[in-house]
Amino acid sequence: MEKEKFVKKFKDIIIRWVQLNEGKILDYRSYRWKGKTYEESVKARKNLEEAVTFSRQKNNGGIDLVTVHKIYMWGFGKPLPLGDQEKVLEATREAFQFLDEGDYYQACKRLMQIDRVGVAGATKILGLSNQEKFCIYDSRVGLA
Repeated sequence: MEKEKFVKKFKDIIIRWVQLNEGKILDYRSYRWKGKTYEESVKARKNLEEAVTFSRQKNNGGIDLVTVHKIYMWGFGKPLPLGDQEKVLEATREAFQFLDEGDYYQACKRLMQIDRVGVAGATKILGLSNQEKFCIYDSRVGLA
């Protein structure tokens, strides 16, 4: 709802800015992930978002190790090197509680307390929970 209000309020300014910068704006359809087409790449992300949503519903707000492994396989080509289901459930419950309260920083920080989870992994887990609202901060974004 806030997004719609913002766009309505600043529509003319947004349109003028886009017109002035259209040559610099990235064509979103050029997005590819691991050699897949745009459509395949978007579908894979959507499937992960659905898996996160389902896992959160099933696991009292957290996500299970299977779902985390799916995200890590998609993002890094290997599973999260941690096999403790209860630790993952506890950490993700706490992280998603922060996220639900609007505290993306604390949510990310909580996930990074898991051994071998850095900012890229934490933001993949969080960002794939709601792609309209959250982003992934990884080397591709850092480079851009």
